[in-house]
Amino acid sequence: MSDTATDTLHDALDAFLGTVFWSDDEVTLEDALAEAIDDWVALVSAEFNGSRPFVDVVSNDALRSGLLQMAAAVGMLSDQLQPGMTMTLALSSATTDWLESN
Repeated sequence: MSDTATDTLHDALDAFLGTVFWSDDEVTLEDALAEAIDDWVALVSAEFNGSRPFVDVVSNDALRSGLLQMAAAVGMLSDQLQPGMTMTLALSSATTDWLESN
């Protein structure tokens, strides 16, 4: 069964992974994904949360911190401002935006 959001995520991740794979080790997958998520969280935070973090996270793991921030942002958005927001849509947007800027 096909789901448009899932298809969009699949396409975004496929392009994202291909770009990182063919980058000749200029960036690691972990770093690229952490950067994409961090950029998405920063944009959403600036627009909807006064540029403040969505949740306090103390971690040396940038990917973990980013995913926790993204999950908190999606929770806030889906509960209050954008009822259709999901992690699937957020991750699709983050990776697509990263591709467009790199």
